Amino acid sequence: MINKQKLCSIALLSIALVLVSIAGATQDTGTWINKGVNIAKLGKFDDAITACNKAIQTRPHDSCSWYKKGLEQERGCFN
Repeated sequence: MINKQKLCSIALLSIALVLVSIAGATQDTGTWINKGVNIAKLGKFDDAITACNKAIQTRPHDSCSWYKKGLEQERGCFN
């Protein structure tokens, strides 16, 4: 059974993905990090790590991207 918080997260993620694709917005570091955080909330840690990797590709020296990647790797190991 899906609780309300997960359902809202899924809906918000879906809306965000549609808006990004419609607007044709460029995927900057912050966008990829936010996407990774939202995906992790759904428990999809491998996909969240992939999003963090995209953020790292955009700005390799951004410590926040590396931190988020490590955080999601740790969460994935314990869930």
